[in-house]
Amino acid sequence: MIDSHFHIWDIKQKYYKWLSPDLKELYRTFTFKDYENASLDLNVNSCIVVQAANNLNESIVLLEIANKTPTIKGVIAWFDFESNNALKDLELLYEYKYLKGIRPMLQDIANVNWINNPKFDLIFKALCKKDLIFEALIKQEHIDNIVIIAKKYPKLTIVINHLAKPVVDGDFESSYFLEWSRLIKELSLYKNVYCKFSGIITECTKEYSYEIIEPYLNHILKCFSSRRIIWGSDWPVINLKSNYQKWFNLSQKFLHKLDINEQNNILENNAKLIYKIDF
Repeated sequence: MIDSHFHIWDIKQKYYKWLSPDLKELYRTFTFKDYENASLDLNVNSCIVVQAANNLNESIVLLEIANKTPTIKGVIAWFDFESNNALKDLELLYEYKYLKGIRPMLQDIANVNWINNPKFDLIFKALCKKDLIFEALIKQEHIDNIVIIAKKYPKLTIVINHLAKPVVDGDFESSYFLEWSRLIKELSLYKNVYCKFSGIITECTKEYSYEIIEPYLNHILKCFSSRRIIWGSDWPVINLKSNYQKWFNLSQKFLHKLDINEQNNILENNAKLIYKIDF
């Protein structure tokens, strides 16, 4: 099994502005050893570590950890798109063997149209040329702009994080759910777009249950099929509402509806292909 999405961080560093003491489950250092302990019984043979701070140094630290950690097969990094040195920073990251893609933290940027700045065209072209993934940490209001990018750069592989973080409240007749469904369907029409099966529990507005979450999973399966969905734990953020084992068990309950080939696509084959993982 491949875990396409987890984080590690050192709380002593000042990179993580979103972390605060009130997030009791997260406000501490999480090491790769902690990750191994959390996933110990789940046969994770490869994993992708994802940036958690809008700081280039943090990304370099993750890349250096990947260099000496055989189970980590890739890093999704961050760099400042608005920097005058953006392309140089990308070149710096590209020197590392395990760089697989980049992720601006779009959910935290007030301007939902920020990513479609014409000045970023050279960056997107560089990502395409280097065959690097663009990971989209977005909410529903960002989807229209990701559609524009998917259409403009058909050679760019785009991976939507956490189903685009819908509000999960169990109301499947609400205008919000219906609009999220419509936007996800539109996004899925672009074959260069993939979706991470992750992070959905954290978006629950009340105590989560399989029944509340299942319609969202059904919809991404209908739209993207088993060939464009990638499983991820979103550990340790998952600890806000659940834990690694419980999330995996819930995922398995959903995946057991599928045939073995479809299950393998979501749990391993798609990630192996997209992130170019060699065992």
